[in-house]
Amino acid sequence: MIKCSKKCRWFAQECNPLTEQEVLSETGRFEQLNHHFVSLQKKYNGKFHELNATAEKNAHRFEYAKGGELMHRGFYSPSSEDVFVGNVSRGRLLNSMPKKGYGYEYAFDSCGKLIACKKYSNVSALSQDIDNIEFLIYENEGVLSLIYNTIDKRIDVISECYYVDGRLQKYQLAIMLDDTCAEIKEEESIYTNDLISEIYLKRYMPMSGDFYEEKYSFSYNDQKEISSYTVMVKQ
Repeated sequence: MIKCSKKCRWFAQECNPLTEQEVLSETGRFEQLNHHFVSLQKKYNGKFHELNATAEKNAHRFEYAKGGELMHRGFYSPSSEDVFVGNVSRGRLLNSMPKKGYGYEYAFDSCGKLIACKKYSNVSALSQDIDNIEFLIYENEGVLSLIYNTIDKRIDVISECYYVDGRLQKYQLAIMLDDTCAEIKEEESIYTNDLISEIYLKRYMPMSGDFYEEKYSFSYNDQKEISSYTVMVKQ
């Protein structure tokens, strides 16, 4: 989780058009991702009860959070959008389980790995409803997550994270329809001296073929907090 200093400065963005070759290359790659996520949806649709039973069996402790509704998974979101997108926050953890007023419930196994997340609605009400339940599956250096809605127990969102030496390198998220993705988002992090120096944020809309890319470059102060950053938009 990277932090901005209180005096963090944002510098004017630059805009550069994508070349035809860049568009063809990226849209082709994202079309492959589209097919990949659709195949995952087909594979895991119908496995809600199996995954839920496994999560309930392995849950060792729980944490609760409030806020962060605009980010996938709230406080424990793999995304860094709260750093460079205005009015987006990952929320905060609560000291203990409250009777009401929490938006997320996180389940961890005995090794401390996050294995499931419940997102709640009606945060201020006495009776809260579960909007969706997310299950995390760990495979080598990757983490697959599946978000099921609580109406028909079907997958609405899929994400994958890829790590190298414990550092997040790439985070991909797909909003699912029946036989395609409505949107695919990718964040790729570049590190310099163990700090994130650049983030490439890419979005692709399979139904329209629209693609755009943003590159964020960060500078740090002596406390290893972001002191300034620039953004370059390509579309």
